[in-house]
Amino acid sequence: MAKQMTEQELLVAFEDALAQDHIFACYQPQINHSTGSMAGAEALMRWKDPVNGMQYPSEFIPMLERYNLVYQADLHIFEDVCRFQHKCLSEKLPTVPISVNMSRYDIWGHEYVKDIEAIRQRYNVPVKYLRVELTESSAIGGMDLVIKTIEELHKCGYIVEMDDSAAVIRRLTC
Repeated sequence: MAKQMTEQELLVAFEDALAQDHIFACYQPQINHSTGSMAGAEALMRWKDPVNGMQYPSEFIPMLERYNLVYQADLHIFEDVCRFQHKCLSEKLPTVPISVNMSRYDIWGHEYVKDIEAIRQRYNVPVKYLRVELTESSAIGGMDLVIKTIEELHKCGYIVEMDDSAAVIRRLTC
């Protein structure tokens, strides 16, 4: 049974969790409801501690944001996705685009597009197999930066998607 780690335990374990791939991408399929076929996937960040088991994203992601660590984790997930896509392409397996989340913490004070492009090119993954999903909260307090980043992503060939799950939840609960 999983034991939820305290914030302090998560902070202490973070660097090792990245190095040991205890933080990893879990793929949620995106289905074309007209055809029933898989049209893509979304990479969701997960953390499985070797001692304490699976940790809740609702616990560790806000902590990573508070301590300015989410950028490292998001780049780690992007690399995980590129490694997976490269393997699929090398083995000539059917390949669909995979969306990765981009938060406001990824673009404030970082060179997000430059960094993900370096990773993508290292694994030689065509940009058509990667999508960037902008979380709704990304636009809070910096719309000009978000627009500039989206323009940079488009110049590199990325499709940018909007994650509106928070808006849907608000509509359902209001």
